[in-house]
Amino acid sequence: HKEFLATQWEERIATFMPNATVGRIKQNTVQVEGRNIVIAMIQSVSMHDYPPGTFDGFGLVAVDEAHCVSEWGHDFRPDYLELRRIRREFPSVPIMALTATADARVVADVSATLALRRDAFSWTASFNRPRLRYEVRPKTSKPKAIEQIAAHVRAHADESGLVYCLSRRDCEVVCEALGKQLGARARVAYYHAELDADERERRQRRWSRGEIKLIVATLAFGMGVNKPDVRYVFHFSMPKSLANYYQESGRAGRDGLGALCVLFFAWKDRAIHQAMITDKTGRRGGAPKSQAAVDAELAALRAMTRFAADRARCRRAIVLEYFGERDFDPAAGCGGLCDNCADGRPVESRDLAEHAARIVRLLDAVGAAADTDRPVATRLSLADAYRGANTAATRKLRVAGRPEFGAGRSLGKDAVDDLVGRLVCENVLAEASVTIGIEGKFAADYVSAGTRADEFRRADAPEFCVSVRTGRRRAAAAPRPAPP
Repeated sequence: HKEFLATQWEERIATFMPNATVGRIKQNTVQVEGRNIVIAMIQSVSMHDYPPGTFDGFGLVAVDEAHCVSEWGHDFRPDYLELRRIRREFPSVPIMALTATADARVVADVSATLALRRDAFSWTASFNRPRLRYEVRPKTSKPKAIEQIAAHVRAHADESGLVYCLSRRDCEVVCEALGKQLGARARVAYYHAELDADERERRQRRWSRGEIKLIVATLAFGMGVNKPDVRYVFHFSMPKSLANYYQESGRAGRDGLGALCVLFFAWKDRAIHQAMITDKTGRRGGAPKSQAAVDAELAALRAMTRFAADRARCRRAIVLEYFGERDFDPAAGCGGLCDNCADGRPVESRDLAEHAARIVRLLDAVGAAADTDRPVATRLSLADAYRGANTAATRKLRVAGRPEFGAGRSLGKDAVDDLVGRLVCENVLAEASVTIGIEGKFAADYVSAGTRADEFRRADAPEFCVSVRTGRRRAAAAPRPAPP
């Protein structure tokens, strides 16, 4: 790439980067093929922040984290749309767009938004990160997940790592709990947008220097950070898309050595993301979006949920397929560096369509028995009713006399909970946040019939196949060493 820089462009490059202080311009000089090239990092995407003449003489404008330009990207930022002015105001200056997380749709949208030339040079690398080991673990409770993180940090005290959380509160709670479990010598700090800018920068620098070993952060942390020796990344909650997961887990192992990426999965996290994506009130911090953008985010959430719930396919293959790489061979390219490939137990596909149909009928019965028009069953209370649990929540549903009540008892609690979650994910059921309580100050997630429910009310219901592992898990073996 240095040769390409040296032969194609002039000696001044402007690079737009997000998450930095507005109005500052940092310059650096690098030598490429014997020529001095001045790189000016422009830390605000608003062209109004720079006086006339700021960009005179530049031979190239590079837009980093270019997926932020696209409404279809996983981290769309409306202020990035101001970069459209670059082409209008500097029609002869080449533009370079750089991103590590963009599918074909995002690439096309970024190219159109920035008015990249049709004959523009394009270079794409594989999305495979062969040194990373991927694991998904059930998040049965927050304390148990924290215990697992603490155990790993304790066993790798001299290594640097990250824990990503969904909310600012979770950051602080998880950080405090880890501090208590790890003791007085714990080198852990949290990071989120409510910290002032100077404190955020101070914590990031201390972590980069190794003075802090673990950062517990929201997704506000990491963009533009290139610490090479991150040995583990834990996701305390599921991200909203595979693009987010790929970018955040990809902060590990940038020095080319091995690293561990663990995702804790609970169906509740899917519901939280859906509520934030579809929120139009601003109560959950939602920003105005087009319906097309909402639909795209929900589709991305569905793909992320399928990844987390999958217990058979190679994790790496699923991620690569999401980004359009469909020729990946798990046997040759993963070699046990994900939990599914390392499992070793046979995989069996089971058609659970009859159970799905019974759950839909049970939900219909719940609605018929209710004395209100609003949904009254939560995902968990519906699952408990299907396996016949006699609890206060199931008694409120008033369906104990129905034949579907307890029809899933033979499946077991975990399997029924998983099936109901999958039915929500595949739109057979719908889960929505409903405000309750005085003045609507509280929200709860309730289930109702989804857009595909009618398919399972018919006698000729389609298949609903779930891949499950059978037999005993084999003893853990050392995974194949990743290629250099």
